[in-house]
Amino acid sequence: MVDVHSLHERGVRTEKPEKYADLIVGAISYCPCVGQNKNHAVYYAKRMDERIEEFVMREELIMLTAAELDVENCRPIDFPEPRRVYAWIRYPSKAIRIQAHAIAYTHTAVKIRFLEPLIKIQREGWVWLSAVTPAPPEE
Repeated sequence: MVDVHSLHERGVRTEKPEKYADLIVGAISYCPCVGQNKNHAVYYAKRMDERIEEFVMREELIMLTAAELDVENCRPIDFPEPRRVYAWIRYPSKAIRIQAHAIAYTHTAVKIRFLEPLIKIQREGWVWLSAVTPAPPEE
């Protein structure tokens, strides 16, 4: 358990930090083992704040719904091997063309696996068949 009185003696703020950067700077001020250069810690803490804010404030990806897929009347078929494709994915304010792998399909839609460009997380979802084009063969 952290002794708040010893932190106050070292000049560390104990109230809730508003940003991650404040937390890092506070930690460095009383822990000499972290490193000598506080500027690096401040820089990377600010970068962390930016990434957290970017993640929280990002637009949500729009994929097809179950009603649009009509899975009850049109069962998906899996590809034996994922196929490289280019696909358009939608956000509320924009559309982005990405590289993806097609992993299943119906008569009207394709299920793709891709690295979401804004947050670098692997996702899967359904897009309309017309939003997908095959990628040229690898050389």
